Amino acid sequence: MKGDFSQQFAKFAGREVQAIEHYHNMQIGDKTITATEVRLDDNDPAVAELTAAAIAAGYELRLWLPRGIGTMDVRPNRLNAHIEKAADGAYRISSRFTLG
Repeated sequence: MKGDFSQQFAKFAGREVQAIEHYHNMQIGDKTITATEVRLDDNDPAVAELTAAAIAAGYELRLWLPRGIGTMDVRPNRLNAHIEKAADGAYRISSRFTLG
């Protein structure tokens, strides 16, 4: 389609992104459960560069965050990039890129 997208975007793997964790306490019966929501900083340079590279290659970019949800529709022109939390607590772009 547009070449080997995995190799094309491999240079972004391991790049740290600025993420903000939001904690929400929920009361369910007699238990308090803490849920974590992860959001990316809108001005993160690594995300901006990845977005620009995806657009230049003809893709729409979707970022998958830990515990995130998204639609299951398949779009052949959509590049999925996964963000993972590393052992040191930093969020980084994974080496896993998929289309769909």
